[in-house]
Amino acid sequence: MTTNAAHILSEDTAPRVRARGSHHQSVTSSNVKHWEYRASTLELVVTFLGGEIYRYRNVPVRTWNALVRADSKGEALARLVIDKYPFTRVK
Repeated sequence: MTTNAAHILSEDTAPRVRARGSHHQSVTSSNVKHWEYRASTLELVVTFLGGEIYRYRNVPVRTWNALVRADSKGEALARLVIDKYPFTRVK
């Protein structure tokens, strides 16, 4: 599987999520415990293994799709979300 961002974000290969609702996923990662995507508000809430929780705003559905499909969840999160979207540290 190609790991360049253009391929990961391709609408042809990305799975679709509903326009509404919340999508929670436990993650196998060296730094991420789980994440939840709220499609209705474009929010991504990430819980890291250390217990920190961050809420990222204005995250498009295509970015969520890319995260879900990525082989390395932590790498994808760092490349596609962290320092790219406004965030609040919740805990």
